[in-house]
Amino acid sequence: MMIYDRRTGGGFQPVELNQLIVEQTHLGYQAIRVYEPGFSAEVSMELDPALGETVVVPEDVARVISNLVMNACEAMVEKLRVEEDDYQPRLTVATKNSEDAVTMMVRDNGMGMNREMMARRTSAPSRKEFVTRRPS
Repeated sequence: MMIYDRRTGGGFQPVELNQLIVEQTHLGYQAIRVYEPGFSAEVSMELDPALGETVVVPEDVARVISNLVMNACEAMVEKLRVEEDDYQPRLTVATKNSEDAVTMMVRDNGMGMNREMMARRTSAPSRKEFVTRRPS
């Protein structure tokens, strides 16, 4: 895992992307459980077996994956505090290989974005503005 540390800067290299996604999903999920010991979610991995090796900057992709998973888990923890009995947290991580692209999807059933956040997200110039639910 140290190869994914911020200080390495190894550049582009071929990696088994599905394997990297599994590892980082596990790390992100376990990181949240450190801060929320009672938290548990159903985690589903829907990984395209045709994906194989992909040329990426592994440390950058690793950070993106773990951040997405941690954000999803935080949204589920937040909803769990509100819903309590009737809510089962679910996280799905999926990949899809196509001829000219790889798609990765992280889906959760957490709190989601309210209408104001969605309006900010869809009106952002060129969709480059970073929008988050987290307080500043």
